[in-house]
Parts: sequence; structure tokens; C-alpha cells
Amino acid sequence: MRFLFIVQGDGRGHITEALSLQQILLRHGHEVVEMLAGVSEKRTIPEYFAKQAGIPVKTFKAVNFILGKDDKRPDMFRTVSEGLLLYAQFTPSIRFVADEIVRIQPDVIVNFYESVGQLAFQRARMEFTRKNRPKYISLAHHHTFQLPELKWVLKMVSGLNLLTSAIAHGADKVVAIASRPYPSTKKITVIPPLLRSALFKYRDADGHPTAALRDDGFICGYLLNAGFADEVIAWHQVHPEVPLFFFWDSLEHGVEYRYDDTLTFHQLDDTLFLEKLASCHACAMTSGFESVCECIYLGKPMLLVPVHEEQRANATVFEKYGYGILSKSFDLSPLLDFEAHFPDQTLLDWFNTAEEQVVQALTEFS
Repeated sequence: MRFLFIVQGDGRGHITEALSLQQILLRHGHEVVEMLAGVSEKRTIPEYFAKQAGIPVKTFKAVNFILGKDDKRPDMFRTVSEGLLLYAQFTPSIRFVADEIVRIQPDVIVNFYESVGQLAFQRARMEFTRKNRPKYISLAHHHTFQLPELKWVLKMVSGLNLLTSAIAHGADKVVAIASRPYPSTKKITVIPPLLRSALFKYRDADGHPTAALRDDGFICGYLLNAGFADEVIAWHQVHPEVPLFFFWDSLEHGVEYRYDDTLTFHQLDDTLFLEKLASCHACAMTSGFESVCECIYLGKPMLLVPVHEEQRANATVFEKYGYGILSKSFDLSPLLDFEAHFPDQTLLDWFNTAEEQVVQALTEFS
């Protein structure tokens, strides 16, 4: 089958999932022809994305969060109001993505939670007959909040759930990426996290840690928004004896910024991020789903600082299962003595079935 990916470019989660899924599909004889990624003035696609994809990666202007003055959390009023006022600006993006769909004529479109992708598909589908129309799949962890087991979380993401339902409108299949083996429903197919193949070298076939999975005593971190660096620096000034290595999206200081001997900030690098994650003592991050699942697999304690309602729901679920600590700030002190609930063999075995389950979900239609 020939696949077209439409990817939300905010953060690293959807990008990482797209790269992982591409490799899985290639191993099973399928082809990902092109990836289309939504960007904004403040969000660009990391260089490694196009390099690792090895196929055309084209970008388009997409709706994105507008951050508050502190450059930390979204200003939701401005995000919604300006998004509606400037909606006409996204018409060219919808037209561009729709034209790519018609030009490529894929068998399957996988939408990684990109609202422009949904609108473009609705526009493009008029150019196809019912017989040759591409299958449309909405794939995102956000769909887990629509499962019966997480109904208690739904109130936290009531607004976001409207967007989730809209992106999945008219989908031939809705696929939820989940951190636990929740049962699938008639409307939603549940699969394990789409972890990168490089991650599996840190555990053997029996789930035991390999030599590469170790504790070198430092705290690794990921800041979705660079404004949180001030909180990290403030804590570091009181605890300079604790080594810190944080990834961020700031371009102001070059690729790597050494604040001092025990605090370093580095632009997001997929390979280096995984190496640091596997060798750290614990991790502090803004609770994006993909990064948290990597920490769960590696058994690393986490401090989770959500920046919007979806991340707050993620962090609440992960804290409930003992994987991390939900926090309002990057005060790292509680993390020093926290012992994470390490994944048991049942959970690790389920994680290892992701390839089989996602191929089945994306290639078999009733």
C-alpha cells in the first residue's frame, strides 16, 4: 500500500511517531510516499525529521498555540480568537494539502492530529470516486480520552475532545495510541506506543536492562517552551551539585548552551535525546505523550509539568499509575527521591506488539 502522512509539527511527539511508523510500514513491504507537516512562525520542523524520513517532507502553515508573555503556557483566549479571525490565512494550506492528496493518489492517509489535514481531506475527497477514494485514518493518543476506561479524565479535556472528534470525522478508522492495554471499542482501535526501534536496544528479549540502560546520576529534561528555562536555572542556582542536561527549542544560544559546569541546554536532537534519557537518573519534562512513554519503557522517574489541558490529562493518568510526579513548575526537588513504578513484564510484552498491531490497524479494513 502507498501511504501519505499528515503530521502536526508541534513538539517532537507526532514527528517521532511518524518516523517510527514509516520504518514499520517499510519493513512490511508498504511505502510512505510523502510527509506533510504543519508548522508555524514559532515552530519549525527539526532537521533530523526530513533527514531520517528520506522522502519528501513538505510543510504548510498550520494552527498552533499562541504562548503567553512568559513564553511557557498557551494563552488560550488569544489562540482561539486569533485562530478564528485569521482562519482565512489557512485556506492556502488546506488547498495545498488537498492538491497533494489528489496528486499522490495514496491508498491510505494517516493524519497525526493535524486539523488542516482533516479539512484538506474533506476538500480532496470530492476529486475521487467512492471506489478509488483513499482510506482516511485518524491516529493519535488523544483518542484514548474517549475510551470508557478514561472517562474520568474526559472532563479535563472537554474542549480538546471537540477537536479530537472533528479531526476524526469521516475517518475509515480511528486509532488510539495508549500507554496501557485498554480494550478496543467498536469505534476506536487501541494500539501500543509507536516507540522508535533504537529504544529496544536498552532491554533484552526478557525485558531486562542492557548495559546501555544505566544511571549516571544526572537529570535529563525536555522543555516544550523555552520560557521554562528560567525555572530550571532558578532551581539549579540553589542545587548546583546536581548535574542537569535539558533539551529545548531556543535558537538564541546556538546548538548547545553551557550555562555552567553542571547545567547544559541543547537544541532538540533525536539521537542525543534518547542517549541522555537512557543514561539519566530521572527526567523532567512538559508531559508530552511520546517522551513519557519512552521514560516508562526505560523505567525512568519523571517530573511532569503540563503546559495545556491535553498534557495535564496525560500527567494525571501517568501519576495515577506511579510513573511520575505531576507538578506546576520545574522545582526538581521532589524528583530526587522519587522511585518510579517500573513497567512489569506484561506491559513490556504489550509494548513489543506495537508493530504487529499497527500494521493490522492500518492495512485491514472491513
